[in-house]
Amino acid sequence: MELNETDKIRDFELERRAAGQRLESISERMLAIEQRHVRAVEGEWETENTRALSNAQKRTVEVRRRLESDDAYPRLRAEYNGLMERKELLRIDIDYLLREEQRRLCDVLERQLSVVCLNGAVRDD
Repeated sequence: MELNETDKIRDFELERRAAGQRLESISERMLAIEQRHVRAVEGEWETENTRALSNAQKRTVEVRRRLESDDAYPRLRAEYNGLMERKELLRIDIDYLLREEQRRLCDVLERQLSVVCLNGAVRDD
């Protein structure tokens, strides 16, 4: 296969790789946002001793609330989930195409074997 040639399996593998790279980037951005909100909530608890943040569970709930109200985080999470699903579907498609190729090759080999057996049987007569 030449460098500029392609097929469905290759195209799907490249798309899957790109999705994986995008997932890494999104994950890093989401983690940075999460850490920013955790630091803010922990800082408020340490400096103000707010009763609403008096235990770890309350602080976790507050971090989740802030993440949901953050401008970027819900959008990033939705994109992340969509890419995860797309990547999984690509894997299914790739596996299907590989199985189809294996079936096709087995059919070709079976036909060739039949021809060889028939030709061998004719020569024995």
